[in-house]
Amino acid sequence: MINQPHAFKDVKGMTWTLTALAMSGTQFALESDVSSVCVVASKAVLTMDETNKQHPFVLELDDNASVIIDEPTMEKLDEFLQAVAA
Repeated sequence: MINQPHAFKDVKGMTWTLTALAMSGTQFALESDVSSVCVVASKAVLTMDETNKQHPFVLELDDNASVIIDEPTMEKLDEFLQAVAA
């Protein structure tokens, strides 16, 4: 799964691409297909925002970037992150 991009949409329909890079350990690149947003981080984790009852799932990169996602997207990202970790 290293260097293979994983495309997904956030809850607002914006398309993102998450790529695991093999650079001195695993690094993650999150890029927006719509805007010029690009975040490089050393960790990507799925968390829950308990204050958001409608869309509680969040993809967090390091401690400075997050994307709100729905449950089906969370499940696919979870599979992707588990494959990267294996």
